[in-house]
Amino acid sequence: MAVLFSGVFGVIFFAASFGSKWGKSEEIIVEFDANGTEESSSNKCAALKRGRSQYWKHGRLHHCEFVEEKDGVRTFIVSVDRGKLPSDHDMLQSDLFFWTLNRQLNLDKRRCQTLVGSRNMPATSSTFRLTNPAQDSDICEQLDSVLPEGVDLTSCVQENGPVVFFRSQPLQVHRIALSVPIPRSGYLLLLQRMNRHFLRCRYNMFAV
Repeated sequence: MAVLFSGVFGVIFFAASFGSKWGKSEEIIVEFDANGTEESSSNKCAALKRGRSQYWKHGRLHHCEFVEEKDGVRTFIVSVDRGKLPSDHDMLQSDLFFWTLNRQLNLDKRRCQTLVGSRNMPATSSTFRLTNPAQDSDICEQLDSVLPEGVDLTSCVQENGPVVFFRSQPLQVHRIALSVPIPRSGYLLLLQRMNRHFLRCRYNMFAV
């Protein structure tokens, strides 16, 4: 299978709620491609924080803890203050919440550098959940076109239920299955390929 990792981008996993001085906070685990960064061992969070510095300054994101670095990928634990997110985020189910948080993390980017998913996202997987604008009727064909050699799209099924509108943007979720498992770095590369023609992040996909 082709190597599924390139560029500088990150992955974010959703986690549990807890009470603190920040109010209703949620921990996330951040997987970040550290290739090309040269932070000192005492400042591993610096590159991650540069992405959305105002969110860190105002406390929307806080408590960045470096966990490990393996194969050029850094793992961090970060907290999100739900009280400092727009109030309409509370009504979103997890797939759509991940999608809009992913967009926020890339407001100042000319390409999508992150992927947002659940805390329990496995290290390798062949099944995914993909969130995309509902007007993209060819989303399964788009995904199939960016798969590496040796990996086939075996299933691409839209979730039952109506299209959900968030700030006038119609969104839908697809359940995806691939012929073989791919690593987390591969999840990121697929999203990078799908988002390459768009500012910020039009698509978000996480493994299950």
